Amino acid sequence: MASDTMCECLQCLRDRNEQDANGWPVENSRMIVCSVCGNKRCPHATDHRNECTNDNSPGQPGSIYQ
Repeated sequence: MASDTMCECLQCLRDRNEQDANGWPVENSRMIVCSVCGNKRCPHATDHRNECTNDNSPGQPGSIYQ
C-alpha cells in the first residue's frame, strides 16, 4: 500500500482536503474507484482500510453507497 499521501480513496482525499483547479472537492469532479478492483461501490474505494470485495453491488458495509 502506498503511503496515505498518495492514496486515492475517498477518505484520504477528504482528509487531505484535495480540490480540483476550480476549488471544488476532488470527489465532485472525478469518480473515486477501488485501487484494487476498480469498482466504485467497493468499500475499499471509500476507505483504504476496508477490504476489497471485488463487488459493485450497493449496500456493502463500509461503502459510501450503502
